[in-house]
Amino acid sequence: MENAPANQNGMALAGGIVGLLGFILSWIPLIGIGSGLVLGILGIIFGGIGLANANKLPGRPRHGWAIAGLVLGIITVVFKLIPGFNLL
Repeated sequence: MENAPANQNGMALAGGIVGLLGFILSWIPLIGIGSGLVLGILGIIFGGIGLANANKLPGRPRHGWAIAGLVLGIITVVFKLIPGFNLL
């Protein structure tokens, strides 16, 4: 079994994917209220950890997925906390 390369950031990738998934699922009526809110919060957490870890990696740091997870997670949580958008 091979080890992962030293310059990969799993938390950043997880944050980006969870943030994107939460953003997409938040547009489904009724299901999106709970799932969008939970996945948005997880996207913020994983994206923040991934962004902090990106500066510690050797070579050129990769911030893209971490920033995507943070931005999409924040947008999802903010829109899910506004009562009028929960109907969408």
